[in-house]
Amino acid sequence: MSDIPYTLIRSKRKTISIVIKPSGEVEVRCPNRCAKRDVDAFVASKEDWIRKHLQTIAARPQPAVLAGEALQSLASQAAAVLPKKVRQFADAMGVTYGRITIRSQKTRWGSCSAKGN
Repeated sequence: MSDIPYTLIRSKRKTISIVIKPSGEVEVRCPNRCAKRDVDAFVASKEDWIRKHLQTIAARPQPAVLAGEALQSLASQAAAVLPKKVRQFADAMGVTYGRITIRSQKTRWGSCSAKGN
């Protein structure tokens, strides 16, 4: 038996899988009718692999979390610098653009609309 804590998720599937989330949580997905002892045996058989990946996650530097005044300060700096840079590159490329908007996005770092914004 393994002493690795995990969350068990049963679903309509045919195989057992292990997912290690970026937070270090171990999630095991298994078929609805799979016995708990079979899941425990599977986790125990993959214990070395799980520990290796948990160590890799633990060794990664944690991203800095910005909030409040620090985030507002960076947004203000970006609002001052980006329009100048965009104008410079637009002139060099011979294109035009609409407005520039700075938002607190989590995944999309930049995009252009059909209107040129």
